[in-house]
Amino acid sequence: MENDTFSINSGSGSKPKLIPHGTLHFAQVRFREMKKSQRTGGSYASLELNLIDGEHEGRKLFTIVMNPFDPANRDEAKRREGKVDGAKMGLVSLTRMLETAGIFAEGNEASYRQFDASPEKFMETFSRIISALDLQKVAIRIKESKGTEGYEDKNEVAEYLSPYRSSGGFKDFCRLVGGEQNIRSSGAARPAQPQQVFQQPQAQPQPQSGNRPAWLNKPSNDQNPF
Repeated sequence: MENDTFSINSGSGSKPKLIPHGTLHFAQVRFREMKKSQRTGGSYASLELNLIDGEHEGRKLFTIVMNPFDPANRDEAKRREGKVDGAKMGLVSLTRMLETAGIFAEGNEASYRQFDASPEKFMETFSRIISALDLQKVAIRIKESKGTEGYEDKNEVAEYLSPYRSSGGFKDFCRLVGGEQNIRSSGAARPAQPQQVFQQPQAQPQPQSGNRPAWLNKPSNDQNPF
């Protein structure tokens, strides 16, 4: 029987191996806190993703999602060059998460309008979206990221997936659930009941009819989503 003893290596501990690059997995969203970038002042949500329904169930990933309505997250210079800024990245991520959770319904334009708000209320709108996503099931592709400045390599979210053909990440979602025919039976796109996590949640507005809201521009493919 091996005894535990102090040694020069006993403080290193044992660490789980990284999840292989490109792994597809379901995860449960857990809201941690709202923060602001020290560099730009742009607001974002800090999230914990608990992996569920798969080989790596029980593992956690920590990530952020930028507020797509915050003017501080827009970079007009990048947009003129055809590049993606924080606001656009947040928009894509949130759209796919809301689709997988069933909060946005395929073919129902009104469901995409439930978070419409005036520009000056961008924090209120973002808070309602994150509140709706808290404890919901989303789908992700995982990547391995090299550590910098002395930090170790780690797993991160490479991309959020969606069960809707018109959105990005659809092909990988089909692979995750074992084919397009299994999307509905996976339970990933069932209508969800938003979970309130804020002390003073705002009342959910009724969906409105009409054209797709200006803030929503769903990507048609992964290579050039905008």
